[in-house]
Amino acid sequence: MMKPMINLHSQAVRESLYADEALGTGNFLFKVLELGVDREGGLFSLEQPFITPCGTCFEQLSLTDLYQAVAELAAWYQQLDIHAGEIVLTYTSEGISQFLHFLALTSLGAIPAPVNCNMRPDITLLYHRKYRFDRLVYDQHANSEELVRLTAGQHDIYACDIVDPTLPTQPDGDWPIQYSHDVTVMICHSSGTTGVPKAVLFGHQQFFHGKRERLLQFLQLDGERMLCALPHSHSAGVSYLMTAVLLGMPTRVLTRLTSPVLADEIVAFQPSVMAAFSQSYAALAETHPRDNAFPSLRRFFNTGDTAHEMHIRALLNAAPQAAFHDGFGASELGMALFSKVSWRGRIASGRCVGQPVPFAQARIEDELGHVLPQGAIGYIAVQSPTITAGYFLDESLTARCRRPDGYWLTGDIGYLDADGAFVHLDRAVDVIRSARGPVYTLQLEETVLRQCQVDDVTVVGVPLSPRSNEMVVVLLRPTAARGVMPCHEVAAVLAASLPEGVPYAVVHLANHVGLPTGATGKALKRIILDRFWHDLNQYRRGNRDTYRYVLQIGVDFAPSDEALTSA
Repeated sequence: MMKPMINLHSQAVRESLYADEALGTGNFLFKVLELGVDREGGLFSLEQPFITPCGTCFEQLSLTDLYQAVAELAAWYQQLDIHAGEIVLTYTSEGISQFLHFLALTSLGAIPAPVNCNMRPDITLLYHRKYRFDRLVYDQHANSEELVRLTAGQHDIYACDIVDPTLPTQPDGDWPIQYSHDVTVMICHSSGTTGVPKAVLFGHQQFFHGKRERLLQFLQLDGERMLCALPHSHSAGVSYLMTAVLLGMPTRVLTRLTSPVLADEIVAFQPSVMAAFSQSYAALAETHPRDNAFPSLRRFFNTGDTAHEMHIRALLNAAPQAAFHDGFGASELGMALFSKVSWRGRIASGRCVGQPVPFAQARIEDELGHVLPQGAIGYIAVQSPTITAGYFLDESLTARCRRPDGYWLTGDIGYLDADGAFVHLDRAVDVIRSARGPVYTLQLEETVLRQCQVDDVTVVGVPLSPRSNEMVVVLLRPTAARGVMPCHEVAAVLAASLPEGVPYAVVHLANHVGLPTGATGKALKRIILDRFWHDLNQYRRGNRDTYRYVLQIGVDFAPSDEALTSA
């Protein structure tokens, strides 16, 4: 039987938490439980039930249940002789699992290193070995069988979903551990789009800064409830579930994050708030929801990469009373430090990410670290109390990213516009170096989505020579109803958008072919580049398994007459 939903924490409780200087990432659950809050109402509604090592099954979690689940997991970790300061890689299923392991490990003073269950097992092991984590814990999911095969005979690797009813349900000794300063409480991986993911450090106070502000500023309605479609192995997913605990906000925790069932979940749960990455919003927009399909929604929160304008427009038509808060951030920044807001009929422009939040500052730098004026394109640098202490076991990379005055280079290219807002053009590693100057892939993707009838697009630069001479390649997912017509529409947009003389190709992928993506759903452009010439040569030989149709301008390869006929 499902419990009634939790009552939001009172203003007095939230003010008390806000004023507690010891409150932070490592102890927030236990601090909340010390106060006069609703312990029995349903806080988390779970798409996928969670079973503790003792065999207790939860389909819903009140604060009392949350305490019990964390205590049982912490007691299980004690049985493994996990000590304070040890780093434990958790490779567990999507949903609430990662959040519960995070809470259990931090309650013991250990450091969780959550890994997205979509990360390939071999990459997960490379990450584990590169950073010399102490233990690896996993449960059953799509990649765990391969992990077991790869780790046969290795020590310090444990399955956490083997039920034993005789296990203790409460940790021994002085539990939970007390936190008094900004120690490391979590290590999260980057997206891994350029290789083995980087390991980003999160501190007890550093990571909590933004959550403290939400205690007084986040709630807008008496009956707020949230749908969380973020990966909970990511700091953003942890952040929003922390927010739910701190506010007593009923939250539906999803397992399928980019599925067509997202629309059904919204209709069934009737949230006022939705939190997700841009990939989930793209998947939701691609279901083409009808106008006013989601009348309960008042706020969308997007974090990480900014969302595409056309997706925002579709979602605001489906939720006409909602605002779309498009945050720009990264694991290293600790939270989204820029935000722009769109409403139905008033969509914030393209690649503009707005201004920094009140406690952050930003600037644009050149290659030498000199601050650039308005309008000049350069590297985005940010200063904020939320920024990471650095990369675990990588002082060299940390030093390259952190300026002597505390500013952090995000790895992004942009400029400051005439209104004092920042515009994000591209990731520095993705900028196409054409013979006519730089081409910004994200900006070009935005233009194509805005002007063409396509749901999604990926732009990469393919080298044509050892020098700065790259061809622009636009890859389109198949649109059954329209055949290859979008290729010609996109080519027309490219002709109008690119500098004269820049070669380009438009690739229509074959049916059922998806682009390679990382654990968080980002396109792995380096793999697309590695495969491009092989896939193109297969196409030129008449093989349509990967590329269905290729349209090119200004470069010495062309589709055969047979290809044009078969398309």
